[in-house]
Amino acid sequence: MSLLFSFGAVLVDKSNADYQYLILVIVFLMIGVVTNGISVLFSGLGFSIKPYRYPLPYHAFFTEEGMFNEEAIKQYSEGMGKDKPESEKIFKESIVENYLRCNKQNEIQNKNKAIKIKIAQ
Repeated sequence: MSLLFSFGAVLVDKSNADYQYLILVIVFLMIGVVTNGISVLFSGLGFSIKPYRYPLPYHAFFTEEGMFNEEAIKQYSEGMGKDKPESEKIFKESIVENYLRCNKQNEIQNKNKAIKIKIAQ
């Protein structure tokens, strides 16, 4: 962008003041500089970090100090069912549902990112 701006400044400076297309050249250079600025903005937006979802969020399994939260791990591993088979069934159903929800949201995030990158190009 700065190269285009510098080129335009030299071109305008070296051009004769009564050149009939001088205004047109200046307008096109200004449009080029503005377009490049917008492209840089969309590139930054496209490559910025977006929140992704995870099927099994890990935050609940750690304390604020970064150590394992043994109580949460035990509660999660024992399950919510009345017996082990029921707990495994609940776990499998919830992990599949969470996995599909996370994939859907992550796909939307990636599509939005791709749109911004295409605009920036």
